[in-house]
Formats: sequence, structure tokens, C-alpha cells
Amino acid sequence: MKGLHTIRFLASSQSPSPRQPASHHKFIVSTAQERWLLVAAMLLGATLRFYRLAALPPGDSYDPAFYGIDALHILQGAWPIYLDNNFGREVLFSYLVAGLYAFLGAGTFGIHLAAAFVGMATIPATYLAGKRLFAPANTITARYTPLLASWLMALSYWHLNWSRFGVRAVLVPLFAALVVASLWRCQQKPGIGSCAKAGFWLGLSFYTYQAALALPLLVLVWLVYLYFRGKRPFSPKHAAVILITALLVFAPLGYYAWQHPGLYGFRTSQVLVTKTATSTREQVTAVLQQAQQAIRMFTSEGHPDPLVSLPKRPSLNLILSIFFVLGVGTAVYRIRQSPYLFLLLWLVIMLLPAIFAGQGSAAKRGIGTLPAVMLLTSCGLLLPLHILSHHSRRWLAAGWVGVISLVLLITGIITYRDYFLIWAQNPDLPVLFQEHEVKVGQLIGQLPRSETVMLSPFDPAHPSIQLHSQLHPNIRPYNGYFCLLYPQQLPATYVIAPGKGERSLDTLSKTFPQGTLIAALPHPSRPYPYYLAYHVPAEATPALAPASSSDINWNHEIRLLGFDVSPTMAQPGDELSITLYYEALGSALPNYTAYVHLLGEPMPETGNPIWAQQDSEPCHGWTKTALWREGDKLVDRIKLTIAADTPPGAYQLTTGFYTWPDIVGVPIVTTTGETAVSPAALLTEITVTAP
Repeated sequence: MKGLHTIRFLASSQSPSPRQPASHHKFIVSTAQERWLLVAAMLLGATLRFYRLAALPPGDSYDPAFYGIDALHILQGAWPIYLDNNFGREVLFSYLVAGLYAFLGAGTFGIHLAAAFVGMATIPATYLAGKRLFAPANTITARYTPLLASWLMALSYWHLNWSRFGVRAVLVPLFAALVVASLWRCQQKPGIGSCAKAGFWLGLSFYTYQAALALPLLVLVWLVYLYFRGKRPFSPKHAAVILITALLVFAPLGYYAWQHPGLYGFRTSQVLVTKTATSTREQVTAVLQQAQQAIRMFTSEGHPDPLVSLPKRPSLNLILSIFFVLGVGTAVYRIRQSPYLFLLLWLVIMLLPAIFAGQGSAAKRGIGTLPAVMLLTSCGLLLPLHILSHHSRRWLAAGWVGVISLVLLITGIITYRDYFLIWAQNPDLPVLFQEHEVKVGQLIGQLPRSETVMLSPFDPAHPSIQLHSQLHPNIRPYNGYFCLLYPQQLPATYVIAPGKGERSLDTLSKTFPQGTLIAALPHPSRPYPYYLAYHVPAEATPALAPASSSDINWNHEIRLLGFDVSPTMAQPGDELSITLYYEALGSALPNYTAYVHLLGEPMPETGNPIWAQQDSEPCHGWTKTALWREGDKLVDRIKLTIAADTPPGAYQLTTGFYTWPDIVGVPIVTTTGETAVSPAALLTEITVTAP
């Protein structure tokens, strides 16, 4: 920041250099000095983006973890053009992560590091876009806006946040700056090479993030404007070079999109603010409300989610907001000049994704405006200097240079404070960034890949678990609060998170007394550990002892080994505890819904004989029958509450399976091989007495 003080104030009596127009002859920064100041901005930006990057953010979060998974698949030989998982995603950022993983290994750090490198590259790219826009530099604003914008980008909280978060959206401002710089280079010095570069960056932008789809619109609008204004800086041949190069780069993705017609429409339809509107008026209202929110994002109110930013913090601090508004006003006043008109078009068109899309951060959807915002803010900061440079009192202009330096200093302090001292101290960040899932995944990644891992109560498909387990192929879910799954394939390690209502360790130690507790990671601030790991050797056999034995067979797919029911005599309002012991007779079963019904005389009002019921996939959906393997045993615990209006009498407790949504019962096969009349198995009778 102090580097800006190297601007030299020449005596007003000096004649302007032939190369230096009179409007800014008092303020000269040599080319070498300008380059060093740009390097200083980049070094400062690097310091903010790489400082404590291994620890902050304190995890990878749900969306960033997917890029790590993509990178692992790429390193295993995949060459995706587009990624269908997690609502569909462009692929370029995942390739960048894969490149870092090849050198650093997989993990959270590589994802954030990829974003930080992209953020770093955006600083000089913004400078380059400004240089191209304002060439030739014949005013104070034109001369120093690019350099000042690079400093603002380096110090921007908005850009710093997304440069560390680890998602593909951070690519958009980089590509916006590169497309603009190359387009204006082609416009100023037409040539096959310069125009091909513009087409290359434009075509490659389709592989970044959906918000970048506004970039072709920006280019098209600008070219149409030039055509109708009679300003044709390059021939149709050069325009064709841009178009053809862009199409060639886009071609693989375009072919994929042609094969998958819903590629762009699916996600757009999900987030479109007008999707729930039923009339044109409602649609217009929804768009206007979202537009207000998108505009407020710059200066007054940001997104409330603490995961993606300091809650409700606007993208610009108060000081920068003032100069941004001043810069926009300056651009409107000078709209007849091409650079200012283009900056306004850039701002409006790249804000369209934030205007038409809801359910997310406007700062993320509108991130393509970031270089334009920095350039406009620089224009606002330099406007007083431009005016004062013509004043006879040279100290006024010198004083404003000091003000600019002070603004940069204050901006840097505010950015550091808001990110590293306020947002970083949020005690909920470890939870928001999936710290628990990360640590569980890291443990699983250390286990043999041939060994079965029984995980409770996390979903093995969670991206953080998948990433940090290195895509472990044998993770199976259950929830120890409701059930316990005993796999046929041993050895196995049960990974249990006690703080999640998990209670299976005591049962495991009784069922598998041969097992041993092999790991436990203490939590620094809670009384329970992150996880416990209980290893069951290959020779172990589960010691199951149901109170009542059974041999009920559903379609040669599932056998009921036995059950426990308590109590068998109850009153209205009481709760029945039911434990069912299943065995899988095959693998790759259909996805059945299990039920337990309390049957009695039909209800007078409805004729329904079911007085209490529990219908769900086994283990409350955690252990679906489609995931069972032949020989698995599942102990499923169910609670059934007897309604307060249940009349006294004898009731039958039954269980079975059916398909959903057609509700066709899975037949019971008798010991003689015949199909039973009813698909429901009678467990026991329950006597309900008067209270």
C-alpha cells in the first residue's frame, strides 16, 4: 500500500512530456515502478490467501469435498467433460484440484489451495483487463485505475473469502478478466493470434461455473453495439476467429450437452426465482425482489449463511461502497466513452445470474462482476485526484494520494479483521465445515481397503467421508440408535460416533466379545470422542439371542430369526419396544419397506383395523434392504406407541414388508414352499387394559 507514495509530483511549471498528456503530467509512475507495485499487490494478495490456509477454513464442507472426489477419480483415469453429481457441475476446477493432488496428495488443503491460486491469478488478470480497457492511458483515471484495481482485488474481503472457500465459482472473475482483456486486445490490435486468445478464454469459460454463461452475452452485446455504432475495430474475419475458436474449445462440452438435453436446464430450473410464481405479475415481482437483494449485496446486506461469509456482511466495506457508487456515477456520466460503457455492461450482465437465481449467495452468483466492481471503485477513488491534478495547489492532489493509501490500509485491516479475527472465531465453523465427517473419513482411510467398515450414524456417501477415506470401497451404513448390522463378511471395523446418539458399542462388545477397541479420538471441547473404532476379527460369530425364535421367510429373500416384544400387556399411551432379528437370504434385494402393525377390531369411524403402526425402511431408512448382502444379520429396534383412544382388548402385533409406492406385500413362503395367504407375520398378542 505504501508503494503508492512513490508517485512523484512534478513541478507544475514543467512542460508535459510528449508521451505524457497534460491532464496527468504531475503524476508519473514509471513502467518499472508500476510493475513493482503490481508485484507488491500480488504478494499482499498471496499473503492473505495463503495465510493459515491449512487450518482456515477448518474443513472442506459439503460442496468443496466433491471437487476432491472428482480429483481422485481423475487421478484414477477418468476424463470427465461434465460432472453429473451434486446437481451437475462444470469440470475445470476439479482438474486443477487433481493437478495439486498429484503433487500434494488428497485432502482438504489441495481444494482450498486450488482456489487460492485462482484467486492469486485474478489480481494481475484484473490489472490486465483494466490496462486493455483504458488504453491509451491519457487521463489520471485511465493511467492508474488498473493498478489501483489490482490492489483493491488483493485486499477485497469478497474475493478473499471465495479464494479460500474452495468452489469453482472463484474461476468466474478470473475468466471474466481474461476474456475482457483478450477481447479488447483483439479490438485494439486486430490479429489472428489476439482474437484466437479471446475465443479460447471465452470457450474455456463454459467449463468454469454456470454464472460464466453470462460472459458470451457480454461479448455479444458489445460486438452488436460496436456494429450498430459503426465502430468496427476489426474485420468480420477477426470476429469469426473469436467465434470459431470459442466453439472449438466449447465443442466437447457442447456435444455432451447435446447428448444430455437437460444439462443446463435442470439446475437453472431448480434455482430460478420465478419457479414458484403462477402469474406474470408474480414472476416480475420475484425478479425485482431478487434484483434488490443482488444490488444490496454490494453495499448494504450480504448473505446470512456463516458458512460462506461473515453473516450479512456486504461485499464491500463502507468506504469502498462510497467510492463504488461514485465510480458507477462517473461511468454513467462518461457513458459515451467506450471503457465506461463497457464497465457498466459488465456490471449489469454479469449480475444477471444473481438476479434470476435464488436459494444461494448473491455474492457467489454475481462473482463475475468482481473485476468490474474493483475497476469502478478505482474510478471513484481516482476521480478527486483527476480533478485536483488541475488545481494550482499541488498539496491537494498530494493529499488525495495519501487518502487513497489510507483507504487501502483501512480496507486491508478491515478485511483481515473480518475474516481472520471475527469470522474465523465463530465456534460453529467446525460443524459447518464438516469437521466430524472429515475426521471419521480420515480414520476409515487408514483401514485396509479389503476390510468391511460399518459406519454409524453417518452416511458413507457424504463427500467428506468419501474424500478422506480415499473412496474406501467397503463402507456400509447403519444407525446404532435404531439397529445393529452384523455383516457376513469379516473382519470388520465398526466406526461409531458416540455424540450422535450412537449406543451400539455396548451391544457390540457383548455380541462380538472377541472384538477390540482399536481407536478413539477425543473431542477437545465435548465429553464424548469424535469416534470409536471397534475391530471384529474374521473368526468371530455374532452371539444373537432373541427372546422368541422364528423362521419366517419372505420370498426366499429375508428370514426373521426371532424377536423381542416388551411389554405384552399395556395401557393406552404406553410404548412397546420391539426388536426384530433379520437375516438376508440374498444380495441386491429390492428396496422394501418394513412395517409393524398393531391390529384389532376395525375403528368405528374409518373401518381401519390398524391401531398403531411403524412403517419405514429397515433401521429407519439407514440400512435399506437393497444394501443387504447374503448372510448379513440385522437387529432392528422399533418403538410403537399405543394411542390414547385405544379401547381395551386383545390385539395382534404383526410385521412384514411391502414395495413402495405400489404397496404390494412381499409374500411369506411356508416350510412346504407354498405362499402364505397373508404377507404379514404374527409376532404375538398384545393385551390393552383400561388405564
